[in-house]
Amino acid sequence: MSRLRSCTRRVFTTALPRRTRKAKYAGALLAASVGGGVGLTVLDEGRTATVMASLVPATVDYQVVSWRVRNAPEEKVKEAFDDYHARWADEPLRVIMKLRGFYVKTGQVLAGQPDVLPSAYGASLKVLQDSVPAQPFDVVRAIVEEELGCALDEVFASFDEAPLGAASIGQVHRATLRDGSEVVVKVQYPMAEKFFRLDIETIKAIFRVANPEFVAVIECIEDAFEQEFDYLQEARCLRFAVERFEPKFRSRGVRFPEPFDAAELATARCASLRAVLPDRIARSGLVTRKVLVMKRCAGRTVSKIGAELLQAHAAKRGQSAAEFVEEMTARAKEPGYVEEVLANQRSAQAVETYRWALRSFDRFANFWFAIWNAAVGWLHPRALRLEYRASVLPPNGPAIVELLYDVHGFQLFDVGSFNADCHAGNVLVDEISGDVSLIDYGQLIGPLAAEKVRPLVFCSAEPAPASPLPPSNYRVRVNNAVTPS
Repeated sequence: MSRLRSCTRRVFTTALPRRTRKAKYAGALLAASVGGGVGLTVLDEGRTATVMASLVPATVDYQVVSWRVRNAPEEKVKEAFDDYHARWADEPLRVIMKLRGFYVKTGQVLAGQPDVLPSAYGASLKVLQDSVPAQPFDVVRAIVEEELGCALDEVFASFDEAPLGAASIGQVHRATLRDGSEVVVKVQYPMAEKFFRLDIETIKAIFRVANPEFVAVIECIEDAFEQEFDYLQEARCLRFAVERFEPKFRSRGVRFPEPFDAAELATARCASLRAVLPDRIARSGLVTRKVLVMKRCAGRTVSKIGAELLQAHAAKRGQSAAEFVEEMTARAKEPGYVEEVLANQRSAQAVETYRWALRSFDRFANFWFAIWNAAVGWLHPRALRLEYRASVLPPNGPAIVELLYDVHGFQLFDVGSFNADCHAGNVLVDEISGDVSLIDYGQLIGPLAAEKVRPLVFCSAEPAPASPLPPSNYRVRVNNAVTPS
């Protein structure tokens, strides 16, 4: 994914006038998100017809706008293309939601690049970083039973029909194994791999004609996506993360979802589970190419928590989230504003002290509430009983940022590996304990040889010496290099 992002930026920022970069990017976005339309509709079950129904009018509209403002001043050009983006902003998302697969992954990547993506499309596609509409449970049940070779109730004591989330090629369900272990089950959609390969070839074909520069971006997506279809490979990556990364940071609350593979089921702690599973599964594990059973990690994604905090803060100012983002985006362009905000940022210690104060006040208040309820509240529960306090604890943002710096710095510089699909939707934060869980390691790259890691040391970004960002062991300037301290 990191290679993909660099390819995308290079394609849309090279040899282009500044005012036309995002306009060109928007045209390519429409083609990449809803594009794939040169295959035969008969062979792709109507996918081509769906994309062409959106691609053709969007392209025609784009060309009309370009012609109308061909000689207009800068302000008129910007106004015209802003109107164009507003008209078509939701169209890529609509088609992506219908076709799923490759299109979802493309939308997720593009949504994570606000520096080159017009804001109208970014706001629309942000939803893809958390979840997309799920497949019916009957489909999920059939896949799990076919892959495991047995009925669902032979392995699971319970299996939630509603998914925790859905993504580009599969979805995740909460479940409980027959020994009581709480797990999540990742299930790959049927036909996901077939449609991916068809979509990627048709999109490459259309861009060879329409915009050859963008073919490199599509090929980056193709390379990054290949290993995501094999959950056996993802289980091996998770096992590597659990054994190599977690011990270093377990004391700081970092967790990885450990797979129930053959290695896990062979341990003494799984003896009771082996006793209640079919013999074949007890030997081979609960991992196949299309089904992955993992230990459940507590918490919510950073993207969901961030969205809630954003809405709450905007509401206090009498604004919508979109209005607040627009205002802050404009203010961020003012000289010195970003530096001022960072200089006034609370430290990790200050935030943790505030969290401790909230918890302490809750305990103190609830102690007296309990006495009141025992002495008086029982006389008339509806009128006299007091509700116990449970304050919402804000996440310790500075501590989380520092921890993520350290974890990923260790992965890259000490172990020579990195997760190429790390975004806010793949980081879980337990708001009670403060634990951080890193999920979705289907694109773990490495271990890299030392000669490949060494150049990265000299290419790493380094904050300014006076930066108020939290200190990290992996952001130390030594002769213009960033090295582990």
